Amino acid sequence: MRLSFTLILVLFSSLSFADIISDYAALFKDKGYDWENAGNVCEYIAREEMKTHFPDDKYEIKSGIIYKFNKIDIGELDLVVFNRHTHLVDYIGEVKCWKEIGQGLQKAQEQRARFQRYVGRNITIADSEQIYDPAQFRAIQSYFSIAQKGGVAAGFTYELNLTLQEAKQLRIIMLRCQNAGTCAKPN
Repeated sequence: MRLSFTLILVLFSSLSFADIISDYAALFKDKGYDWENAGNVCEYIAREEMKTHFPDDKYEIKSGIIYKFNKIDIGELDLVVFNRHTHLVDYIGEVKCWKEIGQGLQKAQEQRARFQRYVGRNITIADSEQIYDPAQFRAIQSYFSIAQKGGVAAGFTYELNLTLQEAKQLRIIMLRCQNAGTCAKPN
C-alpha cells in the first residue's frame, strides 16, 4: 500500500511539473526571449510571477536595466518596478537562481548595495529602449530578492513556482522550440 501511494505522489508531482512547464512554455512562446543565456531564465519567470504582486494597471516591470558611471558599466538591475502614475521606481528586485542558494542571496545583497552606492552619483541608467532620469530611482520604497522554489526559507523575499531543475528544463524546451522554428526567436 505504501509503495502505491508513493508512486501516485510521484505521478501527480510529475503531472504538476509538466503543467507548470507547459504553462510557461505557452506564455513565453511568442515573446522572442534569449534562452541561450541561462541567467535570463529565472528573470523571465520572475517578471511574470511578480505581476501578481505588482499588477499591470499600477506598475510596469522592466528587466535588464544597466547603470554606468563615467561610461563604465557598473551593474544591471534584474527587475525594476515603475509606478505607472508617478513614473518613479518603487521597487527593485534581484533574481538569483543558484545551486548554492545562500551564495545567491549574498550576491543579490552585494548587487543591491553596489546600486545604492551609485544611485546618488551622476550615473547613466538605460535599457535597450530608453535612457532613464536617475532621479526616478532615488525614492525607492524597497528592494526585494527572488530565488527558485525554496528561496524564502533561505532568506529571499520571494520564491518562484519552479525549482532550479524545472527552470533548467523550461530553458531546454524553449531552446528546442526556437530551434524548431515554432517559438519566436530573439531579435
